[in-house]
Amino acid sequence: MTTLSTIRTRVKFQLANKQNIDDKIDDNINSGIYQLIMEMKPQEMWTEVILKPNTSTATAEYAFNDSTATVWGAASNTATTDVLAVLMVRDDTKDVELRRGGIHDFNRTRQLVTTASNIGIPTTWTRLANKLVLYNKIPDTSARTLTVTYLKRPTELSADADVFPLNREWEKPLEYLATAICWNDLNNPQMAASRMQAYRDFLVNMDKPESLEDQTAEAQMVMMSNLNT
Repeated sequence: MTTLSTIRTRVKFQLANKQNIDDKIDDNINSGIYQLIMEMKPQEMWTEVILKPNTSTATAEYAFNDSTATVWGAASNTATTDVLAVLMVRDDTKDVELRRGGIHDFNRTRQLVTTASNIGIPTTWTRLANKLVLYNKIPDTSARTLTVTYLKRPTELSADADVFPLNREWEKPLEYLATAICWNDLNNPQMAASRMQAYRDFLVNMDKPESLEDQTAEAQMVMMSNLNT
């Protein structure tokens, strides 16, 4: 397992072993990890959590740090404090996927909870700050379970022994990216551009999880109906 100390040494090597900038290197390593995760969505940063919409009141918004056991299905809701980005939401009770909406769409269709026709089975979700919003029907009093799949927020590296949170294949692009950020801080745009290009070149043949799955033989099959019937 690669530690912060090892990554810092590799980045410093690309910076011509500049001294007295370890804190800045560490900060840029963490910034690079965030960018890499948001850009490539590595599979190891995906996780799921159960959401049980509130059955006592018509509630559309659910805070990720809500410790209410009846909402997130756990007495101590620590899992959902690490949400970086929500990827998908599924209604397990109805066995259907909820459509992803947008905050503008939610704003246009904001529904009064005092109107009975607005209460029912939610079909759409969006994110508002640190809240998951269910709408196009505000959840009613029926008990239901949703599975929220999200991209985890990494724990920032601070101690030398802290371990890089991603798999081995992401180490080299992270080093190039962190080095590019450092060279930019050092007011050397040429070297920054060179390392950033190395980062891009490294990623060009690497696929996000969804792209890899699309390459499987099963994903290439298109089912057709029998035209003779």
